[in-house]
Amino acid sequence: MVLAFGLFFLAGLSGTTRRLAQANAFPLDTKWGLRTAQTTRSEAAWAAGHRAAAPMIAAAGVMSLLGAVMILITAFVVVPTASAIWTVVLVALVAYILALLMLLIATLVANGGARKVE
Repeated sequence: MVLAFGLFFLAGLSGTTRRLAQANAFPLDTKWGLRTAQTTRSEAAWAAGHRAAAPMIAAAGVMSLLGAVMILITAFVVVPTASAIWTVVLVALVAYILALLMLLIATLVANGGARKVE
């Protein structure tokens, strides 16, 4: 259950980041974001990088949400045995890895988008 809540949180954070980035309402001085040497050069680079990465950020959010739902389904539908617990852990691990991989790709895309500014 705790593993699912972490993914729900990541999905919400990804969704909020994507919405703010697409609306150009995501200032450089926030506590989160895709911080690289290129994206933090200027406000324009920050905005361009996050706009470029918005689709991958959204994909990470969707993957997190799907992973959380799969964890809950697996946890409540499968008969609670020792092997079922490992199944839930495996589903959670795969979901976290895929979500974090998408965020890593989003960071690379943001870096490339920020390089094109100025």
